Amino acid sequence: MSWPHEHLTFPFDVIRQEDVDDEWYRFGGEPPPEHFAIGSQMTVLGISGAAFEPGFHGVLVDVQQGRRRSAVPLQDLEVRPKDDPNFWPVREFVVW
Repeated sequence: MSWPHEHLTFPFDVIRQEDVDDEWYRFGGEPPPEHFAIGSQMTVLGISGAAFEPGFHGVLVDVQQGRRRSAVPLQDLEVRPKDDPNFWPVREFVVW
């Protein structure tokens, strides 16, 4: 779990491009209020304390949008702007 701390500098801005929890949309349900939908722009604050939840296949990061905070999978995010030093490390993580 040292990779994020060795390759990323916090905080940084992102946009949610994917959603591993998209079953809310497929089955016509409503996501919980702390959910950040596809297209949401937010700031990554750091690696989430819940980053190793059982059954979860990824790394969770703590994010903030205005006063709202939650944790989302790093694999769902794209760094903005693209000239941010975190762009390529996150992109490589997502593609890998």
